[in-house]
Amino acid sequence: MEIFDYRKCMLEDKAVRDQKAEEELIFRMQQDARELERTKLEENKEFMNQWMAEGHKNWNKNQQKR
Repeated sequence: MEIFDYRKCMLEDKAVRDQKAEEELIFRMQQDARELERTKLEENKEFMNQWMAEGHKNWNKNQQKR
């Protein structure tokens, strides 16, 4: 019976370790997805700022021609 208890304890410990590793992997994947989304938003923000600056510059140029 002692061998059975030992193996049972070892399997339970392995199950706990595997579960923690899986939870950490899921957490890292979520963090990576969030970071990717944040990067994408920053790039979009930068693009829109450049687009608006160019639009203002063109608008000013058009206003001066009139």
